[in-house]
Parts: sequence; structure tokens; C-alpha cells
Amino acid sequence: MTRDRFASPSARQLAASLELDGGTIVGTGHGGAITVSDVRAAAPQTPDDLGDHGAALYRVIDREWKLRSDELALLLAAARTVDELAILESALAASSPVVEGSRGQVRAHPLVSQVREHRLTLRLLLSSLRLESREDAAEKSDGAERSNAGRKLALIRHNG
Repeated sequence: MTRDRFASPSARQLAASLELDGGTIVGTGHGGAITVSDVRAAAPQTPDDLGDHGAALYRVIDREWKLRSDELALLLAAARTVDELAILESALAASSPVVEGSRGQVRAHPLVSQVREHRLTLRLLLSSLRLESREDAAEKSDGAERSNAGRKLALIRHNG
């Protein structure tokens, strides 16, 4: 019989939402039980100014790869871009994709180009990180070159 190491269902749910393994969390509760505070302490730290989308991207990449300080700055910029993109896409979804121009002509909503520019910026930032999957890293002996597959994997994980 295995004993549940979590002190409460809320601690278990928080760990699951953060994709943390209970076996890696040190419990400080009664009899070594894992409390909500223990889960929060074990969670990857994200900058306070990130929204939900940006924080999710930041956590996934920070958990999977060990980044240098210059790479962390790129990751932070990418996470902020993801948050901005989510706001722009939400605003565009709430309005018509076409608007009337100054002379009555039909033209694309200005947010369409902003969304496109943010997607390009995000692509450039993530490609600058040159992320690779763990499988690719294991295959490479020098580790100097990072693959396109890893970048695609990061985008797939983030975008679901």
C-alpha cells in the first residue's frame, strides 16, 4: 500500500497543474507530507509581470532546458511577446477582421498586421534560443548545435 505524500487535495492539484512530480518535492508537513507551500517552493519561478500564456511558455522552457543568462533574457522577451500576442488575438477575435478605410474601401483590420508582426517576433526570439529536444541532445556529442526539431517542440508544447 502506497501512502499519499500530499497533505491536501489542493497541494496535489497544484502540483499537477504545474506538472511537478510529487517524488521530487520535499515535504515539510506532518510526517513529511507535501503542503501547498512545499509545492510553491518547488515550482519554477517566473517573472511577476508575465501573464498566464507567457508564464506557461517560460515554465515549460525553463524546466526543459538549462539556459544561460543571455538566453533567459531572450526567453523573457518571448514570454512577454506571447502575452501581447494573446491580447492582440483576443481583441481581433472580438472584432471584424476587415474594416472600412479612410475612403470607404474594405481593408484588413490593423490588428491583423500587429498579430503577424508579433508572431514573427516570437519566431525570431525562440529561434535565437536554438532549443533542442532531449533526444537530439543525447545524439549529439558536442552539444554545440541545436536543432529545428527542438524549436518546433517548444512551440507545439506551448500552443498545445
